[in-house]
Amino acid sequence: MPQTPFGLEEEDWQALRRKLTAFARHHFPWFDTAVEGWSVEDLVNHAIQKVISGERRVGHNPGATVFAVLFGTIRSEANHITHQQKGAIEAQRQFMAELEASSRELEETSRDEILRDRLLALVDDDSQLRGIVRLLLANPSLSAKALAGELNCEIRDIYNSYRRLKDRLRKFKQHP
Repeated sequence: MPQTPFGLEEEDWQALRRKLTAFARHHFPWFDTAVEGWSVEDLVNHAIQKVISGERRVGHNPGATVFAVLFGTIRSEANHITHQQKGAIEAQRQFMAELEASSRELEETSRDEILRDRLLALVDDDSQLRGIVRLLLANPSLSAKALAGELNCEIRDIYNSYRRLKDRLRKFKQHP
């Protein structure tokens, strides 16, 4: 019978794989459900391939059994794969949250633009009201005195314009 790495025969590898799988299931019962696309069997096979290919060093503990080396590799790979996937999942969650926020912002901006356009159309035939609305859209905290200064008129004209604007808004609200 041909020999495989570490001087083990194929049937020894099969027995070792079963033992490692049972041991991994016992120590990492969460792995099947926590890591998408991976099973405990995949983890064991992955670790074995890394050791056989030389990607994982074996010689740092010369007295260790093949089982101990492979189990250490399984433990390390389980941790690495889990953290790698958690990072990817967190990045995906963050991207989705940003996308959702952008979508909400776009909806609000569109709604604001529609309301702005409708408000300007409502006062289009009155130059004083149009001036007041434009100034207030640009700076909502302007006082009546500041508006009068900007529009070069009396404060009472601003108050009268406010009344006309309220009337138009009330009518608009009743019949949009």
